[in-house]
Parts: sequence; structure tokens; C-alpha cells
Amino acid sequence: MVSFQGIINNQTLISFIAAIVIILIGIIIARVLSRILKKILRELETDRIIKKQTGFNLKLQKRVPSITKYLIYFIALVTALNQLGITATVIFIIILIIAILIIISIILTFKNLIPNIRAGLKIYKNKTIKLEQKIKIRNTEGIVKEINLTQTRIQLKNKETIYVPNSLITKP
Repeated sequence: MVSFQGIINNQTLISFIAAIVIILIGIIIARVLSRILKKILRELETDRIIKKQTGFNLKLQKRVPSITKYLIYFIALVTALNQLGITATVIFIIILIIAILIIISIILTFKNLIPNIRAGLKIYKNKTIKLEQKIKIRNTEGIVKEINLTQTRIQLKNKETIYVPNSLITKP
């Protein structure tokens, strides 16, 4: 005769193994899909087309595959926790904590991002600096090699490259 305790242990073991399999499959799917997306976006030359059309370097070839990969990781984790019988309340709390962390990081990012974007748009609109132009910012002098929405790449005399936030360039 099979005991009730033995059935519970077997079901728990099966659920645990299933959760591990779900996570492993999620990792594999995420990595494969990320690589496929990266190749597709590279072949379509999305970054070049967007930069040509808008003047902004969004670097979608790196960002979209990365976001997709982490989203699949998250879905696999939630599915595995559900397989283990962790209630929707616990999953909701985990999602809430992650959302709060994301919001905090976005706020901290936008603290410096918005002034730099505003300055970048001002640089594009007024054409205050141009590629290959020699500029001096504070005590740093160099040649402009790239103008981005948020920062400008400058090559110094010693061939060293620095990135200067656009808000520093537009300050009087």
C-alpha cells in the first residue's frame, strides 16, 4: 500500500523537476531567440536606417534582443514558480518589487538623460557643433567624432576618446 506521505513527496519532486526543466527551456529559448533577433536586426540594418532617418543612434540591434531575452527569463521564472505551487499573491509581490526597482532606475536615469536629450536636440537644431570640428569644453580640447542624442564623442590630441554629455556642451 502506498502512503499518502509518499505521494506528496513524489508530487513535490516531480513539480521541482518540472520547474527546473521550465527554467532551462526558458534559458535556451531566450538565448536562441535573442541571437536570431540580433541577426535579423543586423541584416535589416535597423540602427543605420534609424540613424539616417532621425539622426539618433538608438542601438536597437543590442537593446531589442536583450530586452526580449530578459522578458523570456522572467516568463520562465514565473511559470516555474507557478509549477511549484507558489500562489499568485507571491508572484504579484515579486512583480511589484521588480516594477518598483525598474521605476527607481528609470527615474535615476532620466534625472541626467532629459537635460542631455534637450541639449542634443538643441545641438542638432542649431548646428552649434559639427563633425570634425575642434572644440574646447572646460579644460578639455579635441575634435568632434560623433554627435549622439545624449552625448558627443571627442578625440583628444593624444588620440584618446572621451564622451561628453551634451548638456555640458550647450552650457555657456
